Amino acid sequence: MRWSTVGLLVLGIVAAACTAVLMNIFRENMRSGASASSDVAERPVPVVVVTRDIEPMDVLDARSMIVRELPAAEAPKGCYASEVNLVGKVVSVSLREGQPILKSALLTRGTAPEVVSTLPKGMRAVSIPIGHQAGIENLLYPGCLVDVLASFRVVAESEGGPAPKEAISSVLMQGVRVLSVGDRTIVSPAEDEFSPTEALRRRPVGRALSASLVVTPPQAEALQLAMEHGTLSLAVRNPVDDGREEGKGTLLTDISEDLAALMKRATAKPDRFETPEPPEPKTPPAKPLDSAPPETAPADKEKPKWVTIILRGEKQQTQEFEIADANANL
Repeated sequence: MRWSTVGLLVLGIVAAACTAVLMNIFRENMRSGASASSDVAERPVPVVVVTRDIEPMDVLDARSMIVRELPAAEAPKGCYASEVNLVGKVVSVSLREGQPILKSALLTRGTAPEVVSTLPKGMRAVSIPIGHQAGIENLLYPGCLVDVLASFRVVAESEGGPAPKEAISSVLMQGVRVLSVGDRTIVSPAEDEFSPTEALRRRPVGRALSASLVVTPPQAEALQLAMEHGTLSLAVRNPVDDGREEGKGTLLTDISEDLAALMKRATAKPDRFETPEPPEPKTPPAKPLDSAPPETAPADKEKPKWVTIILRGEKQQTQEFEIADANANL
């Protein structure tokens, strides 16, 4: 047998062995790929579903949604994994309890009447300015929940009279839903949900940014009074946090003991370098009207005299003679 034939046989055997190995590797990869796909399809993913029946134009809140885990193969396209982005959104179709919330089920087009129609019965929309709050517009968005804080200056009474004005701040309302921020509302189209920087750029010059809050009529009255006589500000809270915190308000002197001591010194009366008050003038006691004037001794009157000048040559002589009182002989 020639060596060339032997070489060809050896090469054939090696090629067959390599082909068998490659086929086994390919089969294992196919099996592992199918197993991985099956694992992915069975892996649970978070999906937001409704906890009650939802009707069109209803507003979603934290209590109407819950996150459940579903197999990835059963999760519908366009579903949400967190309810944070859905709080305050308006539903455009009917949803049944346990049904996932899809992007196509949300209202993204609406006019002013449609926005107002989302207000629950008995509620009102009140706008407050927020332009003076630096940076707060970067956190506000339609549908978020906020707390309303009010600050006032009051005059405290003290023993020495009215004291300087004292500042007080208190939480006026908690968990208030925001209906709109500037030109954005809870039914704004997705393409109009621009970034906060873009919102500031698009804000008309000379007009402060405002936010519309959903409140009750008594709350609307309180907001009006607070805007007229104080200053309002907003504190953004977690959209799924609907708890209530008890608060009694904070005075300016409550911030620190040093500040309280300074204000006490400023309101205290100075004990040095105090300008003395002038003494009151003393007036003599008034005389009674019926008192008689004091008696005075009569002055002695000089008796009248008769003066006679006698001339004797160059000599001159003067003599005086008393004149007798004519009334004395009567």
